[in-house]
Amino acid sequence: MLVIPTLATLSGEQAVSGLLLPSTTRAILDLSQQDAADYLEKAVARCQAEGVVAQAEVLRGDIVLTVLAQAERLNVDLIVLASHGRAGLDALLTGSVASRIAGRRIRPLLLVRAERSI
Repeated sequence: MLVIPTLATLSGEQAVSGLLLPSTTRAILDLSQQDAADYLEKAVARCQAEGVVAQAEVLRGDIVLTVLAQAERLNVDLIVLASHGRAGLDALLTGSVASRIAGRRIRPLLLVRAERSI
């Protein structure tokens, strides 16, 4: 699952861009949604080629709230997130999703270092 924000759920610098250039920002988010769908389609195909049952979807909204809602809805045992490894002030300033989810302590969380190409 990948979650793409909506214009209303952007934060930080992206929120400012959304206010100043709403049509452009909306178009960028729509392109991000298509890129996410393409990425997940390839990831699912790789999993299936290895005999692993996989499914994926792209959702829109607040990333943290959407991930947590899906975890609840699906009653998952573990949330696995790719992380860029930001910590401390850098994580705070960039709005680290991993740290915001970990702070909720709703489900166990496994962080995996994100590849640079993601």
